[in-house]
Amino acid sequence: MDDPAWLTGFGRRGGTTFENVCTRTGRCVPRFVLLAAVACSLTGCSLFVMAGKMFFGDPLIPSSFRSATEVNLAKDQKRVLFLCSTPMSIKRDMPALEFDLVEGITRRLKLSGIEVVDADVVATRIDDNGGAWDDPRDFADGLGADYIVHVDLDEFGFQEENSPSLLRGRANGSITVYEVTHDTGTPRAEEVYTSEYTSVYPAHHPESADRMSSKAFRKRYVEKVCRQLSLVFCDHRFSEEMD
Repeated sequence: MDDPAWLTGFGRRGGTTFENVCTRTGRCVPRFVLLAAVACSLTGCSLFVMAGKMFFGDPLIPSSFRSATEVNLAKDQKRVLFLCSTPMSIKRDMPALEFDLVEGITRRLKLSGIEVVDADVVATRIDDNGGAWDDPRDFADGLGADYIVHVDLDEFGFQEENSPSLLRGRANGSITVYEVTHDTGTPRAEEVYTSEYTSVYPAHHPESADRMSSKAFRKRYVEKVCRQLSLVFCDHRFSEEMD
């Protein structure tokens, strides 16, 4: 595979000098700084983010949803409804998890200028239906949503496998988005976006239960997942993906 253009000649004869590597922006980066950034990117070091900001700025990245659908939820003033579902095994251990995730994502999207159906309104609708629901498209009527987002988690946990004294958050599942239309007079919801979701935190090593309580770690990880899921729909700075 050819090297990226900005690395052309790096460390080669007849190319850029060994002292500096010049970027497309015209800025010359000391070679040792670039090597440090590369090394840190492999180990998760925050120096990589700092170096990137210093030399290349902190660019605004379109959300995955906008890139796939060309819909800017904030700019286009679209109203979104969030749903979360988990297996019964997770519901038994964490009965409030689904609501906490919906509430956390809703709060972050509102801060980004996206109109979202309140989590309490969604919870009331579910309660009125006997506390359960089968199909996200059942929410197309009556709540004024333009899009319905369904986060379906198959796994969600806080302990390192086979190591109860170590804490590590893990989650995986899928994200599906339905667009609500009124062409026929009756609201309909059709799938327009889907993606897999996987999360491991901390990525490189688990947290010792001696340094942080399980309750505190659980709260931190729920907030982490809410932030990750909100970035799927919010344009954001590159550094936000590296946190």
